[in-house]
Amino acid sequence: MRARVARRRAQRIIDGYNSTPGPERVLLGLSTSFAITIATSRTINYVRERRRALPRIRGLTRL
Repeated sequence: MRARVARRRAQRIIDGYNSTPGPERVLLGLSTSFAITIATSRTINYVRERRRALPRIRGLTRL
């Protein structure tokens, strides 16, 4: 039952995406790629900062 509802919902999303004009899909793709890039770089830098020796002291000196 849940699988059928999920499949129907996914198909609605795909149909809505396919019915939009091309330029809007391009802008959605650009916005999505920017958001993913920013989130990935922030995550990588956060992990790198946490692995450093004395990361909290360095974070405090930046203020």
